Amino acid sequence: MYHCNDEDHENLLKALKEGTLSGKCTDKEISELKSTKTFKQRYDRYLRKEIRPANVMCGMMDDWFAQFKCTSSDNSRLAGGRKDPISGDTLFSSETKGAVDECKKKATHLQDPLPLDQMYDVIQPSPNASHQLKECLSRRGELCLESFHLMLPHFGNCGMRSTLTDNLNLTGTARHNLTIRHKRLLISLTPENTAQR
Repeated sequence: MYHCNDEDHENLLKALKEGTLSGKCTDKEISELKSTKTFKQRYDRYLRKEIRPANVMCGMMDDWFAQFKCTSSDNSRLAGGRKDPISGDTLFSSETKGAVDECKKKATHLQDPLPLDQMYDVIQPSPNASHQLKECLSRRGELCLESFHLMLPHFGNCGMRSTLTDNLNLTGTARHNLTIRHKRLLISLTPENTAQR
């Protein structure tokens, strides 16, 4: 659905290889780190996401489906999938083709309403930061809301009283809002205005 902005990705890789963001990483270590959720948790804020055009998404969904399906009625796109060697089950069920077709119909509705530079607020790095990577704060409202709600289920999972759960919920909400408010304040500061920062 999306890919990372090339310039942001290049700057992040450069910082990882030079060791200005953390310890120096080799190409192999970076590729292994990308396959874990740690990469997203640590470095996602430095990368702007560009949503692919609708026709590109549809083509990629067709390629993905052809790569993993086991049978094909279309001779132009051969099936590239394999069955499970133990159970003999296929990876896709009979409903998968219909789901892919529905996704292709809705791909046009996934586009950003504004250009990429207007979809993100950019927080300039601190003058003391060695990596000098810009932090990008998305204007797609769901992302911040969803990441906040991921913390909430943990409050009620340990059998605590409802009053304590409410207090933790309100405290967590206030802290989250305060963090966002501070980040929004840093957006308005320019790199030259270091004294105010």
